[in-house]
Amino acid sequence: MLARASYFASGQSLDIAGSDPKAALETRSEYLIKNTYSKMDYIQYLHPNPKQEIQSTLRANDVEQVSLALNTPEANAQAMDDLREYVRLCAMRSQTDHPS
Repeated sequence: MLARASYFASGQSLDIAGSDPKAALETRSEYLIKNTYSKMDYIQYLHPNPKQEIQSTLRANDVEQVSLALNTPEANAQAMDDLREYVRLCAMRSQTDHPS
């Protein structure tokens, strides 16, 4: 039934052929993940201990301090550049919306 079922993701009908139910479900799940998290390919480096990385980042006063404490380079440069650009645009918008 899974192989013959109709699948939809983000309002789109998925026409992916497959007779193996497991492969059909995996293909459809992969499509949904790639289209939901479109910038996932920006991540080139995964920290070996993500829980420690998140805790250190949340507890730190300074992001540079976190980088030194974790002893990790900025390996996800594209992701960080995109985030910096987003913050810059938000700051510009905020200044435009609320001029001093």
